[in-house]
Amino acid sequence: MKKYILTIAVFSLFYTKSEACAWSDPDYEYFNLFTQSIIKDKSYLPFLHSYSTRFYTDFKPGQIPDENIGTWRKFFGNQLSYQETNYLVNNISLNELNELKKGNPGNQLLKKLGTGFYQKYREGIDYLIEAKYLEPYMRINFIENPDSYFYNGPQSDKNATNLDYNKTISALTSLYNAAKNPEIKQRYGYQLVRFNHYTRNYDAALQAFRTYIEPIKLKGVPYFMALDQLAGAQRGMKMNSDANWNFFQVFMNSDSRKESAFVSMKLSDTASFNNILKRAGTPNEKNMAYFLLGYEDFTNPIPIMEKMYDIDPNSEILKVMAVRSINELERAYLPTYYYSDDTDNATVQKENSSTSADSQKKESPEVKEKKTFILAEDYPVL
Repeated sequence: MKKYILTIAVFSLFYTKSEACAWSDPDYEYFNLFTQSIIKDKSYLPFLHSYSTRFYTDFKPGQIPDENIGTWRKFFGNQLSYQETNYLVNNISLNELNELKKGNPGNQLLKKLGTGFYQKYREGIDYLIEAKYLEPYMRINFIENPDSYFYNGPQSDKNATNLDYNKTISALTSLYNAAKNPEIKQRYGYQLVRFNHYTRNYDAALQAFRTYIEPIKLKGVPYFMALDQLAGAQRGMKMNSDANWNFFQVFMNSDSRKESAFVSMKLSDTASFNNILKRAGTPNEKNMAYFLLGYEDFTNPIPIMEKMYDIDPNSEILKVMAVRSINELERAYLPTYYYSDDTDNATVQKENSSTSADSQKKESPEVKEKKTFILAEDYPVL
């Protein structure tokens, strides 16, 4: 890895970024010699290198498993596949779960599980029934800026304010108190935090987190789902530093929510990620903060990568930075083809076309080719 970083550093001396034509799509027209998506931790796929979009999108959504589905699968004793669990949690209707509760399952999957399934996992099914009832309303009420010149289109008919606030809080609190399973109890706490967040009762959302989430002493998936909602409420209260830190914790500890947590961090704190780095206490937090700094400002990743290497040379996120660097260098040295209005003449766009004549003199084609093969040789062992 150290040899790899040094090789990147040598290459970067000869790299000068140039812009492609405004109407071209550099990712569509570019063929990757090195495949970025070989990274082991697929939760970082959106953070691979891309010129065309804010986040890398050339992967199937299913490549990043939803940790919430994984947790439900474990709750149900791993007797369901991931796909079946996802179907049960996200697709089976409220009415179908109520029929299961009555002992008359009509859905094929629920028939397969049998009537004893509800008795065995009653608390979990009851929670899913309540969650499916709430879900259509679980969005914040959009408030139009009266000075806005833009029309945002029709809004959804349902939002959290359409529910009776006192009745909903009373029902969720009662269900929370009745639940015996700590994980299910914490999920009801998550619903309380989320409901207060989406009704813009931000103080109540903070209090709900302290009252219903923290005392359970679990820091699994429901905890970080609730922390995500807490951070949203803190952002609503202009507590941007605390919100940013909590979104950072969600980013670190989730797989399927990294992209949304990253966007939320940017919305919460208009300063740089240096604020997170100052607050980072553990090596893992510092390493992740360096990753975010390197991702956000990728013009010179080598100093950041060296700091990450010093913290943990085997870090998976360091390898994400590595494949991004390879892709950047590859684009600098390999041609991109695009077509102008003259359809009979294809143009070759060299990304490093602005490299000075002096640099060309210093580096002969043979030397460049040799260094390229050094890079290629190191790549498979990342």
